[in-house]
Amino acid sequence: MKTSSQPFWEKVRELWHVIDDSERNRVTHFVLLNLRKRLPHQDARMIFDLLPSEIASLSAEPGIAVLEDKGHRPVLDVDKDEFIRLVSEQATVSEQTALQATIAVFGATRSLVPERESDHIRFILPKGLKEVWGGKGKPEE
Repeated sequence: MKTSSQPFWEKVRELWHVIDDSERNRVTHFVLLNLRKRLPHQDARMIFDLLPSEIASLSAEPGIAVLEDKGHRPVLDVDKDEFIRLVSEQATVSEQTALQATIAVFGATRSLVPERESDHIRFILPKGLKEVWGGKGKPEE
């Protein structure tokens, strides 16, 4: 299902009204990286292999693919609040911004993968992140 990355970025812009492209890219990287780490390596590979390479590459960090290939990458065991806090700290943005970005990036990712795979990811995420993945984690305005 690999396509151009343009639909992904359009969906992110629709759901998260950030003006600064460098901030958008930086925060998106940390959302995708932490999503990759939160999922078992087989599921992370399944989802990120379906995304355009430009988007999938934002989930990378040195050595992560090697650990996944060997089946040795541990799963980041965090709930929604911890996930948002990690994104906030890593991207040096507020938790509100991290939540808005996570909602947008999850929504954009979900829009590019088949429903069956999206449902599988929602099934394995913990309750709070499951809601955000499903588009129900609306930020407070």
